[in-house]
Amino acid sequence: MSKEDYLIACIGAGTIGRSWATIFAGKGYQVILEDIDPTALKLAKKIIASNFRELISFRLLNKADAAGARSRIAYTTDLREAVLNADFVQESVPESLPLKKQMFAKISSIAPPRSIIASSTGGFLMSQIQSAASRPDKCVVVHPCQFPVHLTKLVEVVPGMATSHSTVRTTCNMMKKIGKNPIVLKKEISDYISNRLQFALLREALDMVGRAIVSAEDVDFTLCEVTRTSYCIGLGPFLSMHLHGGPHALGGIEAAVGYYAKVLPDTWRSLAKWVNIPRPVILGVQKSVRELVRKRRIDERQLNRQINRSLLRIARGVWGKSAR
Repeated sequence: MSKEDYLIACIGAGTIGRSWATIFAGKGYQVILEDIDPTALKLAKKIIASNFRELISFRLLNKADAAGARSRIAYTTDLREAVLNADFVQESVPESLPLKKQMFAKISSIAPPRSIIASSTGGFLMSQIQSAASRPDKCVVVHPCQFPVHLTKLVEVVPGMATSHSTVRTTCNMMKKIGKNPIVLKKEISDYISNRLQFALLREALDMVGRAIVSAEDVDFTLCEVTRTSYCIGLGPFLSMHLHGGPHALGGIEAAVGYYAKVLPDTWRSLAKWVNIPRPVILGVQKSVRELVRKRRIDERQLNRQINRSLLRIARGVWGKSAR
């Protein structure tokens, strides 16, 4: 089946849904974007047009391809119309487990038996969501770890207990076709990989800033420097530990983990352990961030534009070579 004959239904026209619609259409697929709110659809159409203008300005698409992509997106407030003939459904409704279960029950009762139903949820277990679906084997999580979805590569594919291997395989192939790097979880866990790593880091950052150990500005600077020198070249924590452990023949990762286990017990014990953010931490973080915003005279709207422009510069990994 060619891309032109393959229909993608994007359910929910918020920030995530309209970004999914942008990349699916930009990669040649027919897309129908659904939302119960006509105002949300009107705004989505405007923002999608802006997305394509930005892609053109950075030569990631040419004008003809962008025009073709926009023409491949239809808009509807009718869920049945959206999924009745869909080959792939990407659900991006608000983050509520009852709502997502309700949507999966409705979608699976309408969509063709061949349809894969993917959720953009950032933390719920697919096993919980798919329990409401009539074809749970066709249900899977596809969590976009970074935003905007149409400019970034990483997605987490998280099967539930009833998800079939063919569904995971087909979903990963689809993600690769639109320029994504899919990571498949071997075991189901809430909040997945990226969120859990970020939450662990965020808790310690909040705790240190909230207790006035360091400023929010210096935490941000430290993380930028660490990621610039290590993770930006693909050197994650495990390869870093392996190198710190010395040549493989002398220990490598085994030596590094053994060293950390021996010398860091006091550090492990001193790390923040709260599961609800303490009020003093919240107040301390608010004070430090407000000082940062005031000191640097930050305009949030301008900063968001700068971030998007930076992402556009690195989005060639998603969109391929510059448009001619």
